Amino acid sequence: RQTSRDVKRGQAWLLQQGYATGGIPPRGYIAIRESVGTKRDGQYRMAPSWVEDPERWELGQQAWRMFADGATYDDLQRFTGGKFYKNKQTWSSFFRNRAYLGIGVCGDLEISNHHPAMVDQPTFDRVMARLKTNEGRLLWNNPTHPRRIHAPSLLSGIAVCHLCGAAMCHRVQITGNYKWPHYVCGQKV
Repeated sequence: RQTSRDVKRGQAWLLQQGYATGGIPPRGYIAIRESVGTKRDGQYRMAPSWVEDPERWELGQQAWRMFADGATYDDLQRFTGGKFYKNKQTWSSFFRNRAYLGIGVCGDLEISNHHPAMVDQPTFDRVMARLKTNEGRLLWNNPTHPRRIHAPSLLSGIAVCHLCGAAMCHRVQITGNYKWPHYVCGQKV
């Protein structure tokens, strides 16, 4: 319990200093490791901070504006040329991620202006309003959606990847005479 409290305290301190607490940064950001002091043995203590990815930053900003103005996931996929995501199903988790507002999160602690914001609050609100109007048609809120009814597994359309938030896809791998059903992150497909 003491170790758990110490780790949480350390992560909260890192977040308040403007550093990430670990994990993979959202698409459009890259993690830069910086020195935040030294350890007892003299080695540098490193922590990541999120900065704009020069290859994807402008595409991400444009994607937020396009979707707020009514573009579809197909339009975004064509516009980005697959540089953001390999398939269009993962755009939904992209638009629901509050980290793009520049908010850093560690447990219950949220820090505004933690890292550069890819989208401004009015555009984010427009996107959320658009997603809210489409919720009746979305797979995870509609128990009668055809994909949920005909899906071969219980968690299709419900489960999301714990690393990136993309929808988990049901797959069946055939090895010899054995069929191995399993879930795969939508970004890995």
